[in-house]
Amino acid sequence: WLEAGKLQRIVLVIMSKATNEVLERWNFSIETDKEVVEKGVSREKSDKEIMREI
Repeated sequence: WLEAGKLQRIVLVIMSKATNEVLERWNFSIETDKEVVEKGVSREKSDKEIMREI
């Protein structure tokens, strides 16, 4: 899904097993590199570049 550009968001929900109460909910927006999707070739990023994007 990620390589095909079909993924837009990932949601992580942490729930209480005993009560089913939602304890935390995290939403992650996914931005796919269009060049990677079109050409099918991934590229490497440095840790600095990734941290700058965050």
